[in-house]
Amino acid sequence: ATASNDTGHRANDLGGGGMFALGHPEKITDFAYRAMHETVVKAKQITVAFYGRGPKYSYYNGCSTGGRQGLIEATRFPDDFDAILAGAPANPHVHLHAAGVERSMELMKNNAPLSQAKVDVLHKSVMERCDALDGVKDGIISHMDKCHFNFEALLCKGVDTSTCLTDAELKTVNIVYGDVKTKKGEIVWTGYPLGTEPASLRNVPTAPGGVFDVIRILGHQDKDYDWHNFDLDKELAIADKAGIDVLTSDLSAFKKHGGKLLLYHGLADSTIPFGHTVLYYNEVLKTMGKNQDDWVKLYLEPGMAHCGGGPGPDQFNKMSVIERWREAGQAPDTI
Repeated sequence: ATASNDTGHRANDLGGGGMFALGHPEKITDFAYRAMHETVVKAKQITVAFYGRGPKYSYYNGCSTGGRQGLIEATRFPDDFDAILAGAPANPHVHLHAAGVERSMELMKNNAPLSQAKVDVLHKSVMERCDALDGVKDGIISHMDKCHFNFEALLCKGVDTSTCLTDAELKTVNIVYGDVKTKKGEIVWTGYPLGTEPASLRNVPTAPGGVFDVIRILGHQDKDYDWHNFDLDKELAIADKAGIDVLTSDLSAFKKHGGKLLLYHGLADSTIPFGHTVLYYNEVLKTMGKNQDDWVKLYLEPGMAHCGGGPGPDQFNKMSVIERWREAGQAPDTI
């Protein structure tokens, strides 16, 4: 028996973006966690009504916003599922989009897009440095932790050409690949992974884009909120109160339930950079102790883009993996 939900709204409700929640704080709660939990409760009741008995095991599979919802379930409703697949989690959701707005504003201030030729040179240079670190040259960066590239090596020595970067273009590159941080130096979201060379290098935004709805609607309930007033630290404090995100690294109740949590994220994901998933996983280990492999694992997929696609292998039989892990005690090693 399977079930899914629309988190309490449709994509184009009232014009799309975050407009579904304008004047409707209850729909923010639906989007945050209630729609998911109520789906689980009702689905189990329907299963009993149809089959005469409830499910022996219940599993969750979601990616991106679905990944965030998986973490919400593990923390708010630890008894709902016996195992959870949480891919490329957009968590904290608000922090992800606030970081996007901050990065957009920095790019606008700098106003120095790269030409396609310069992006190609940058990509080629990064791949020449990092591709073969795993022992094979295949167009995929597998050892991202060993992939270090000094962007200043591409700085123009004199005349600006298509094979070098000006000072302003170098700053654009550093903005895109650098972590977005608070005034205290805390990482809000990590920078884009090397090898992806995203479109944000070629285009200077003229406004923060659709992600700003997370701030103006979910945070302020004000469709006319002026993005010029955006202040990263203040916005995070306001938006965290929406209850959308998992802001705890204590998953002890889910572990006590016998739950298994499989996290995965593509190393070539330029939609939600993988670095924050690594930070969250490390926070769980910091909170609960180093040896947690019997119930939580993180897999980083070389060459996989956002939830799928990209130059590397992007498909694996996720459900079989967690079924064997939960039901037979066969923990995954290599996937």
